[in-house]
Amino acid sequence: MQNNKKLFILVIISFLISIAVSFQITENLDRYESDGIDHHIIKGDISDIWERGAIFKEDIVSGKNFLVSGTEIYRSYLPPRLIGMFSIIFDYDLISVEAEVKKISLGFKKFYYLFLQSILFYGLIVYFYNNFSKLTKDSNIGFYTILFLCFCPNIFLYNSSYHTESIFFSFQILLMALLISPSKSFLYNFVVGLILSLIFLQKTVGILYIIIVISYLALFLKKDSIKSIPIILVTFISILMIIGISNFKRAGVFYFMPTQGNEAVYHYLAIPILMKGQKMTGSEATKRLNADLEEWKIENKIKDEQLEKNRIQIMKFKKSYTVKLMLNNPLTSLKIITWKALQTGILNPAYIFHYHYYEQDIQKKPPWYLEKSYINFWMPINIFYSLVIYLVVILGFVSSIKYLDLKYNLFLFFSAIYMFVMLSWVGNSRYFSPSLIYLSVYFGCGINFLINQSFYKKNVN
Repeated sequence: MQNNKKLFILVIISFLISIAVSFQITENLDRYESDGIDHHIIKGDISDIWERGAIFKEDIVSGKNFLVSGTEIYRSYLPPRLIGMFSIIFDYDLISVEAEVKKISLGFKKFYYLFLQSILFYGLIVYFYNNFSKLTKDSNIGFYTILFLCFCPNIFLYNSSYHTESIFFSFQILLMALLISPSKSFLYNFVVGLILSLIFLQKTVGILYIIIVISYLALFLKKDSIKSIPIILVTFISILMIIGISNFKRAGVFYFMPTQGNEAVYHYLAIPILMKGQKMTGSEATKRLNADLEEWKIENKIKDEQLEKNRIQIMKFKKSYTVKLMLNNPLTSLKIITWKALQTGILNPAYIFHYHYYEQDIQKKPPWYLEKSYINFWMPINIFYSLVIYLVVILGFVSSIKYLDLKYNLFLFFSAIYMFVMLSWVGNSRYFSPSLIYLSVYFGCGINFLINQSFYKKNVN
């Protein structure tokens, strides 16, 4: 009971800090960068999501069906639609046009989106804690787990950002809570299938995550899983089919995977593999890629790249092209991916602040995160911070064998590994954060272990 009171206070404090940070960021940085066009907060991938959200809003307002509204699914399906619906509900224009130049609209109303993100996140944290008591009798582990989720900067600061992570974290936490006590009921398994769909729709990385979940349910429910798993699969596949059919109606092509997924490996890996595997310079590698792409377009009679069908074919070619490069240069590819994975694993607790506050002019070379002064100051801090978290997590993983159900333990472990493997090749510490949601339980176990050890030594002395 005492822990419940402490937990409630900590959740409220974390929520208020999150809202305060969101307020300050919106109040101070809702402005344009030095070029007068790019927005200081909503930039890069986020600005593209807002532009697509604005088109989705226009389609809905004009009377189009929800499923056929919006543009090509380049990035994840859900974010542009969420921001589009937000703009409708709060009567806020996402994009403004000045002198025929499109810009992210200014206006404090965008703060309410961050506020809603936080409400969802902290509400589900409380729900997760209430279910956690069924997992272990030691309430301290649940308390320390929630402490980590509420105050780890690599998690809670995303509630003050328009990145896709915060809502993704909320879906992860909801699923973690539900899987503590699996049921064979139709409603339960339908909801699990729905959440798995939302996880994929929020971030493409979730496409194969269903394998981890149904494997866990097969272990937990045993024979009863024969009835449960088909419900989850049918729900998940049905939603993918609905998206595929809606794309077919809108653009004449059936697909449900965002097209960026095919282009991403090409963007991040193709040039490094050519440079290191075939000893090319950066400009030589770029020319080689462009020449091979143009040759393929001619062979396949791809002329109009404005057609969504053609763009999808181009994206698929880029993916297959990169895969061939990796197969032809396996050792080089392994070295590059390993190095990028190490970069992903070095956590940056101040990433959101740096992303928001440091100007990212396209002309600025090198960008702020590659400046020598930035690296020399922040890299030692990030490495030390990461090692502390990993050491506690490792201790927690070892001690979790004593406290946690083995099946749920395996679910947490493989979920964290899955999220890391699926995203680590990008080389950005931001993409390790989804793994931290699952590792939070091990962090809780680790803190619990360290505190128990200190009390034990004190009593012995």
